[in-house]
Amino acid sequence: MADGDVPDLLDETGRLRRLAIAFVIAVLAAGVAYFVCDQLATPDELRPGSQRGAYRFVYYVTGLTFAVVLTAVHAFQKWLVRRAELRDSGLPRAKLR
Repeated sequence: MADGDVPDLLDETGRLRRLAIAFVIAVLAAGVAYFVCDQLATPDELRPGSQRGAYRFVYYVTGLTFAVVLTAVHAFQKWLVRRAELRDSGLPRAKLR
């Protein structure tokens, strides 16, 4: 790498690591939501015509769980990093604003 090149691809802030952690936790939560909702939808298999609505519920809840958990975990991790940066900056909180 030449001296004038900007290291665009280097992630020194840990964003990719935080996103990967949030993604893994969201996938696990969505998997749990899928299995719970799938067990709740199983009795609907006995009634013809109700399968489509039950499984649509399973898929929507799984996707919604993934999105909500991904957003919440990533926001929480960003908050922790921001809090650590404020604490390590050495400046009083009143002077930061």
